[in-house]
Amino acid sequence: MLDQHQLVADLEAEIDDLRVSAERCRKIDMAAKAALGVGLASLLLVSFFWFSASALVIGIAAVLGSVALVGSNRGTLGEIITGIRLAEARRAEVIDGLQLETISPEDDPGDFHYEPKRG
Repeated sequence: MLDQHQLVADLEAEIDDLRVSAERCRKIDMAAKAALGVGLASLLLVSFFWFSASALVIGIAAVLGSVALVGSNRGTLGEIITGIRLAEARRAEVIDGLQLETISPEDDPGDFHYEPKRG
């Protein structure tokens, strides 16, 4: 019985770690999209107002790098979300296997018995 409780605790820790990783991926995605915007703005400014070879190269590199980062990051995020779903399903399966009993207050009031005052 203790092994199943430990397994549930381990699965919950794994789910928490995966959620932290998913949040990190979302932050990276936001930064990559910002870099894409900066790269596009740089390319537009270079092409219309000020022509500089170094600014053009930086703009192209920012656009291409951010596109690659967004694509890679989305794949990683998808894998993490799949891992979260699998771990949650496994945790639910283990909890269902514990065959826990539901106890209502009418069955066993114990220390939590409450009688409202009348009058």
